[in-house]
Amino acid sequence: MIMEQNDFLKRISDLAQRCERNGYVTSSLFLTPAETYLLEITKLDLGDTSLLLSGGIEGCERRVAFFLPYYQDAENFDVSDTIKAIRIKAFFGSPGHRDYLGAILGLGIERDRIGDILLFMADRGYCDHGLGWYPYFRMHKRIFLINDLTEKQ
Repeated sequence: MIMEQNDFLKRISDLAQRCERNGYVTSSLFLTPAETYLLEITKLDLGDTSLLLSGGIEGCERRVAFFLPYYQDAENFDVSDTIKAIRIKAFFGSPGHRDYLGAILGLGIERDRIGDILLFMADRGYCDHGLGWYPYFRMHKRIFLINDLTEKQ
């Protein structure tokens, strides 16, 4: 456990150093709640970078750690450039969280590349059944992109 925590903190520290050295935004994959907590309580030397934790929308359990260079602040950083919501449509039955997660993992997508799967958004008209947050470049071609959650789809 301690070895895993040290490896995680080394990886996070490396991301912060890379951001500071090269002057561009770096980010982790989706962190578990335990990793997020460890990152929040550990006083890492981030140099001239700032840390932003976001899961795409407010209140997400699984979040990405963004390291912003000195010239960029969290208020002006748009996480939607990196994290996108996708819609998954079920053609029969009413699958639950476990069903969606199993189907996504069955495609070969690793868990740390998948954000929160929100089933409650379906009753707000945003999607049919499930909504997940994913790094944009990792999306599977059979999953549909939702461009803007502020407008009803």
